[in-house]
Amino acid sequence: MHMSNRISSNLCRALPWIAASAIVLACGVRAFAAPPEGKEETAARKVVTVSTNSSTDVTTTEPIPATLDQAIADAMENYPEIVTAKAKLKLAEAELNGKRMEAAGKVIDLWGECRKQAELVNLARTQFGRVEELHKIGGAGGEDAAYDAARKNLIEAEAKQSQMESELRYLIRKAGPSVNQSCNSDVAKPVQVPKGPMVENVRRALSAPTALESIVDMPISDVCEYMKSLHGIEIQLDTVALGEAGIDTEDNKPTTFKLTLNITRVSLGAALQAIDDKFPKLKFVLRDYGILVTSPERARQQGYMPVVDFWASDTAARDSAVFEAPKKPRPPKTPMKPVPPPR
Repeated sequence: MHMSNRISSNLCRALPWIAASAIVLACGVRAFAAPPEGKEETAARKVVTVSTNSSTDVTTTEPIPATLDQAIADAMENYPEIVTAKAKLKLAEAELNGKRMEAAGKVIDLWGECRKQAELVNLARTQFGRVEELHKIGGAGGEDAAYDAARKNLIEAEAKQSQMESELRYLIRKAGPSVNQSCNSDVAKPVQVPKGPMVENVRRALSAPTALESIVDMPISDVCEYMKSLHGIEIQLDTVALGEAGIDTEDNKPTTFKLTLNITRVSLGAALQAIDDKFPKLKFVLRDYGILVTSPERARQQGYMPVVDFWASDTAARDSAVFEAPKKPRPPKTPMKPVPPPR
């Protein structure tokens, strides 16, 4: 009895220690079996990533279109070379719009300049008309400074107006003839009859003798300047029309259009006729301010009167321009008596 009581008392005293040891052992086993802190979250993330990637792969695999039309439509939108061509087309459209704006600006400026120059031409004509009236009534001489200045001002104003109009026509001309234009391409405009005081000066100059001899490879601009100084009339070059015809009028260039002439003992009208025959790309036409050198196509389109036709229509002037070789003196009808010697 006494022995059993002692065992019970010893067991009661050991129970707390046994319980504490069991708790410590259980915590150690749990800590050893659990993963390190953060590794569980990483593993979960890996699972999510894998599942996400697998779902993405499935969605990016597009099925083939059900119909051929749909497949062609998709190719028209997504074909790489078509995409590149569309980008180039947008750039070309942007450049085209820029050129259109540039052309519109040039036409607006040139249109205004033409209107302004037309007013200056009218003013120059009025001033020259006044000076000419004074000359007719004897109030001023035809060779005085006022007459020459007014005449020069009118010539320069009309020449500049013609140049501006040619440039404007060059800007607004069409790239190709329309259907109506092609059908009526052989129909020329009515011939314009020039008017003004300069026309009479040109008429007299055409009947005057000229000398275009020993001209070898001379630029056309120099030939015109020589004829201007020789006959005292205005001669201008239609550089735009001549350029379209393939004639380069600029000096000191390998492509400069040059003339070789040897024309003597004829009038200026006959000489210009010979130049027209020898060089088909040139056409001398009559304008209110003088003579314009242009192309046959431009002369036909604008209805310019050729100088040769103007000169040929004046029969009296043309006939008076015929040059004959000097004749030998005729012998006297009765023989002359010998003079007696001096005594």
